[in-house]
Amino acid sequence: GGTGRLLASVLEKYGGMKGVLFDQSEVLAEAGPVLESAGVADRCKLVAGSFFDSDTIPKGADVYVMKNIIHDWDDAESVAILQRVGEAMGDNTSSTLCILDLVKGQRDAYEPWNLDFVDFFDLNMLVTVGGRERSRSEWDALLGKAGMRIVKVMRAEGVMNAGAPCVIEVK
Repeated sequence: GGTGRLLASVLEKYGGMKGVLFDQSEVLAEAGPVLESAGVADRCKLVAGSFFDSDTIPKGADVYVMKNIIHDWDDAESVAILQRVGEAMGDNTSSTLCILDLVKGQRDAYEPWNLDFVDFFDLNMLVTVGGRERSRSEWDALLGKAGMRIVKVMRAEGVMNAGAPCVIEVK
């Protein structure tokens, strides 16, 4: 989604790959120059729609990528989004969802002496859009409600156990 910067960088690196950029039409209107300047516009199809409407989500892709989306939403809306993506993935067992988002460190209790940057992002998401950052167990529960499961969580290199940008591989 968005203006295609992430997709453009992936397509630049992998010359034989094609991609679909999916977002609302007003957002996609800004994608052309990004994809053109990266030299990948001919390998990228733009599809307008909403992730709340499974009829508009492209069906049967090998990989679906959602970057910094789920943290914008509360649990009920997040489950709805994930279920729609799951419907688009269909019965294709090789189809994978990659969620690029923060994963909070796991804590047993409130520890004000042990806050990290993800705690501040969590507060920001709550105040600005009603969303939240989630721990590994919260991601497990959320995806379970959507009928999905985590295959693997990969942390950014050089990041300690505190909350970190991650790739969450989901089936």
